[in-house]
Amino acid sequence: MIRAVIFDMDGVLIDSEMAYIRIWKSLYDKMQIPIKIEDLYFLAGSPHHVEIDLFSEKAGIDQEEAERIHTEFFRRNPVDYKKIRKHYVKEILNDLSRKKIIIALASSSKPENIAEVLDQCEISEYFSVITSGHMFKKTKPDPEIYIKTVELLGVQKEEIIVIEDSPYGIKAAKSAGLCVIAIEDPILCYDNKEADFVVKDLEEAERIIEKCWDLSSVDMAVLPQGSQLP
Repeated sequence: MIRAVIFDMDGVLIDSEMAYIRIWKSLYDKMQIPIKIEDLYFLAGSPHHVEIDLFSEKAGIDQEEAERIHTEFFRRNPVDYKKIRKHYVKEILNDLSRKKIIIALASSSKPENIAEVLDQCEISEYFSVITSGHMFKKTKPDPEIYIKTVELLGVQKEEIIVIEDSPYGIKAAKSAGLCVIAIEDPILCYDNKEADFVVKDLEEAERIIEKCWDLSSVDMAVLPQGSQLP
């Protein structure tokens, strides 16, 4: 029986990965730092310090100054999160809630960013547990965020499904011993081979959760990685 679903945020609930990358590209352009947008794709799903480390190196400034410039530029170029809310988000959250499945969020983003996204997308009330990578010494791909989220949920690992998109998140969840559904990204084309299931969108993800509702009907132990259920 599936009793809880843990969602990643960026790339799962909101189509933010490319939105953030385009803002980063604009910042590099403004500072006349030559870089191709494709060279920023690897930032999708990465811990915040990776973005700052790269910017600091390319701009030839220390990390404190890089963080200051980043914060101010992103403040002046805000993302309308409701506009980039993923297809079927409210439907899957409504369905899970109606089935009394506990809903959690485990995101590498800052707590204030998580709160802003959930508020703008009008989905805050669905989440019983919310964890941010900024709560831990290490974040994805380190499994600590998922280990803590499972602890807060108070259910067995075998009763949980995680919905992720990036290799960082998939690795973190798998290292924590959890079943993972990966959402494909047609632009970023993530390596999602470590996931248990690979789907195109949240609607397909929900069908897998329904199949796994009674684990006696799906033997998770014998399913190969990257399996897709009809």
